[in-house]
Amino acid sequence: MRNLCALTRREIASTFYSPMAYVVLTVFLVITGILFPILISPITGDMGEPADASSVHGLLSLIGILMVAVAPLLTLRLVAEEQRAGTIEALMTTPVSDGEVIMGKWLGVAAFYVFTLGITWIYMGIVAYLGDPDWGPILAHYLGLLLLGGMFLAIGVFGSSLTNSQIVAGVVTFVIILLFTLMDLLGTWAGGKAGPFLAHLSPFSHLYSLSEGHVDTRDLVYFITMTALWLFLATRVLESRKWR
Repeated sequence: MRNLCALTRREIASTFYSPMAYVVLTVFLVITGILFPILISPITGDMGEPADASSVHGLLSLIGILMVAVAPLLTLRLVAEEQRAGTIEALMTTPVSDGEVIMGKWLGVAAFYVFTLGITWIYMGIVAYLGDPDWGPILAHYLGLLLLGGMFLAIGVFGSSLTNSQIVAGVVTFVIILLFTLMDLLGTWAGGKAGPFLAHLSPFSHLYSLSEGHVDTRDLVYFITMTALWLFLATRVLESRKWR
């Protein structure tokens, strides 16, 4: 546990000092800031009608979609850069396990993601000022975004562990996330028995369920299982370096 805490602090510091992280954060906030008034204007209307939970549903859904691109950018350097620079060798000679290295990197970038989501609560304050929203669906939607982000970042750690090229790591991560994102559409196209199965693999189908305020155990198990799976695969990839 002590090693994991030390690695996590190292990764948090590395992420918060990374120029790429702040470029991503700036673009993220600019996009959401520009679209926020547009997304709530149909709800508030010209007469200043009270805003409700649905006024931020579009914004929170937008954040989920943006994570398809944000996750690869935040994670592409995590393991790939260390492999390119050769510092991964020095790290692996320290008394830490491969699993601790992977978990530390994931927790470090996840902390930055939580920080980014925290900033968006400024919008929630505006909505609260405009009306009296139902906070149940909003909090459930935020829970879904946390779980979605955790899963996508775990995929990013896996993608970064495969190569010493940040560009390749980013592309691999984006392709995997995009495939999962399109599972819902593929399920609709496939139909039959395969349709529901493919739809179940889509993280956005589970996010949608949470956004309606339904905190279903099946949705939580899906995100937790998928996150653990990709972190496990990243650990196996890192372990395979010993046999090269």
